[in-house]
Amino acid sequence: MTRPPHENAAEWAEARRRQTEHDDLMAQLADRDAEMEHDLSVACGACELDSHQVPETDFTHRPAPRHRPASRRSIGGR
Repeated sequence: MTRPPHENAAEWAEARRRQTEHDDLMAQLADRDAEMEHDLSVACGACELDSHQVPETDFTHRPAPRHRPASRRSIGGR
């Protein structure tokens, strides 16, 4: 990376310092993101159920619909 002609040495040094700091923070963020993704993957793996633990269910049977009472109407046309 070369210094742009409009920046003096001090400005260029400051810009490079900021860029290095930015790069370090981005690397820390990427590491933390990877760690969180790994932890989530491990947690999900621990939560998976074995197919032998799940009871078989008859999903074709539906319960009978509940009876809904007729709505009450006011007497006298109110």
